[in-house]
Parts: sequence; C-alpha cells; structure tokens
Amino acid sequence: MNDFALKALEFGVLGLCAITLLLVFGVLQAEQKREGTPRKGILQASYVFMAFSLVLAALNGYVQLHEQEVPPDAAQNVAELEARLRTNEDKLLQIRSAAAPILNARSNILQGLPPGPARDTLLTLVDSLRETLQ
Repeated sequence: MNDFALKALEFGVLGLCAITLLLVFGVLQAEQKREGTPRKGILQASYVFMAFSLVLAALNGYVQLHEQEVPPDAAQNVAELEARLRTNEDKLLQIRSAAAPILNARSNILQGLPPGPARDTLLTLVDSLRETLQ
C-alpha cells in the first residue's frame, strides 16, 4: 500500500483523492463484514472522508481550470510578436526587391561566361539565392 500511496501522491491532489476514497472503501467494506448494527462513529468518519475527497477533487478542478487560462500579459506578447513579424516581412520584401536587379545582372554576366565547372557552380549559387529570396 505504501508504494501505491507514493505513486498516487505523484499525481498531486487527484492522487490524494484516490487514496482517501480507497481508505473510505476499505472502512465501509470492513464495517459491512462486521456483525451487528453499524457503528455511527465509523459511518460519520466515512462521510467526512468522502466529503474531504469531494472537496479536494473540486478544488483540483478549479485550480486546473484557472491554470489553463491565458495570462493577461500573454495577449500583449502575442500582439508584440505579430507586429515584429509584420516588420520583418516588410524588410524581407525590401530585400527581395533590392536583390532582384542584382541577381538578374549577375545572371546575365554568368550567361556570358564560357561553359565549365566554375560557371555551373556560380549559376547554381545564383539560382539558389533566387529561390531563397522568393
């Protein structure tokens, strides 16, 4: 039972709820096996444990729901990131438009070079740069 309790407690409040519910189950099962009338103290303790487990489960649900909410400054961070993205997109468009004439001029110059490995390598580089900028 100790190993189970330690592993259950790794889940936090939910593990504690599971342990208390199992304890209540064990107490109620033992009380049912006993002959005679049920003892009021045992039944009251069982009700207290069950109420405690339900309160813990409700608190856990409440805490987990609030943990999932977006922090107030997260929306501002998203807005700032979107603004930076738009700025970077504008810069990229400016770079593309500035690089286009240079690439065309270099491509025309390279076309005039005699065939060979150097020309092929330079053409490949220019094509790669052109694709990257597009």
